[in-house]
Amino acid sequence: MNFGLKALACLLLYPDAELKDNLPEIKEAVAGSGLSEDQKEKLYIFINHMANTPLSDLQKDYVSTFDIGKKASLNLFEHMHGDSRERGSAMLNLKKLYEERGLSIESDEFPDYLPMFLEFLSGLGYSEAQALLDSAARHIAPIDIALQKSESPWRAVTGAILSLS
Repeated sequence: MNFGLKALACLLLYPDAELKDNLPEIKEAVAGSGLSEDQKEKLYIFINHMANTPLSDLQKDYVSTFDIGKKASLNLFEHMHGDSRERGSAMLNLKKLYEERGLSIESDEFPDYLPMFLEFLSGLGYSEAQALLDSAARHIAPIDIALQKSESPWRAVTGAILSLS
């Protein structure tokens, strides 16, 4: 399992008490990942921000960042297909890929939800995960651009993801 990808997935989840409790383990996973020292340092700053910010403030920031408007939506295909039929078809293909690799979706989220996709990749072999991450980079880039423009603290996470592709 690629714990670095799993850690990045966790950092993009809606913040709750369990996530805050797991920040030390997430920080360890980042430390052991293949990220550059610069990317790790940015993630450490973000993890410290999460640890030191009251949960209610983190939750409010998360909702205003990812759930209000669509510029930084964590649903990958939304940035390319919007709500078109192509998005539905792409999601069905992704769900089929998950199922073929043994991942059963037990979430209310769509298959193109970035944390779910990263979690899926974390369980694959390096070559396959890398190929899928490389192909998804064009869907992740608009999220990163929106986070950079708004100077969101979550830009450290998307920047790290893109650095791996």
